[in-house]
Amino acid sequence: MLEVNDFNQVRIALASSQQVRSWSYGEVTKPETINYRTLKPEKDGLFCEKIFGPMKDFECYCGKYKRVRYKGIICDKCGVEVARAKVRRERMGHIELASPVTHIWFVKGTPSKLGLLLDMSPRNLERVLYFAQYMITEVDDEARELALVQLREEMGSATDDRLGEISPRREELERQLEDAEKELQGKVAEKIATIDAEFEKERDDLQKELDAATKLADANAGEKLAEGITLFGLEIVKPGGRVTKTAIAKVAREGNKKLTALEKETQKRRDAESAVVDSAMDDAKAGLADELHPLQEKEREIRDEIEEQYRERIQDLEDLADPIRDDRVVLLTESRYRELSDHFGHVFKAAMGAEAVLDVLKRVDL
Repeated sequence: MLEVNDFNQVRIALASSQQVRSWSYGEVTKPETINYRTLKPEKDGLFCEKIFGPMKDFECYCGKYKRVRYKGIICDKCGVEVARAKVRRERMGHIELASPVTHIWFVKGTPSKLGLLLDMSPRNLERVLYFAQYMITEVDDEARELALVQLREEMGSATDDRLGEISPRREELERQLEDAEKELQGKVAEKIATIDAEFEKERDDLQKELDAATKLADANAGEKLAEGITLFGLEIVKPGGRVTKTAIAKVAREGNKKLTALEKETQKRRDAESAVVDSAMDDAKAGLADELHPLQEKEREIRDEIEEQYRERIQDLEDLADPIRDDRVVLLTESRYRELSDHFGHVFKAAMGAEAVLDVLKRVDL
């Protein structure tokens, strides 16, 4: 005979829901136990004879079948199997939960098994399990991108609507300023073109005189010249004097000096004309600044205000993280959840309690 008290070890494990259903003889759907009038177990209750077996040996609930000869028969009226009453000690029923619950072994263990799987601290995990906070269980990335595009379009439309009264006048003033600048630039371009033309003519004249003096000096190097050499009104070789190497070098030096001075003088004239334009532009800007600057400042304030309004909503969307793809669990208070759900309920899913944890675990590839 098997000695039930003789054992070396005991193993305790949790049964899966499928195993529990396979062991069960029926589902308990009522919290009642014994009817206080008939003193019989309530049907589908915690002591139900249909689930756990008859209260009396070989007698069904309704009394249709009695005695041992009906052993094993299930009553077609009350559904109770005719058997010994002691089977009630062996049979097990089950309760279908309305919502999932977590086993304390997986939550309170050290380390917490669920906490390790979800990368959550035990405190945050308990906040979700005990219905203190919501947990985001899924984020639709395509819907989020579409919502971001729509938000930015709304922000642009809102900005255009608010600026509708300011922008036309501001654009008109800026256009006046731009037209004035173009007009002044056109005038200065004409003057600079005149200066450049005068410079080129004078430079060509100087270059011709320099080339003639250089040619004369090179052709008579080492010889005396009766007429001498004069360059730009400066006497290089006196009449009857000898053309020396020093005189030839002086011709080149004086020529370069004169051309350089001409270029510098021309550049000064250009700069002076540009300065006139800059001064005129400053005067034009000053004339429009009293009206233009307040409009620009008001427009900037409106843009900043609208951007601030939409920046928070855009940031809210970007902060939504999928617990699987982004490997980050985001918790929400009830007020925060309602706020985000009103605006972006089509973008994400969130829940609290064990159901939320179960939804995430179903997506984990173990």
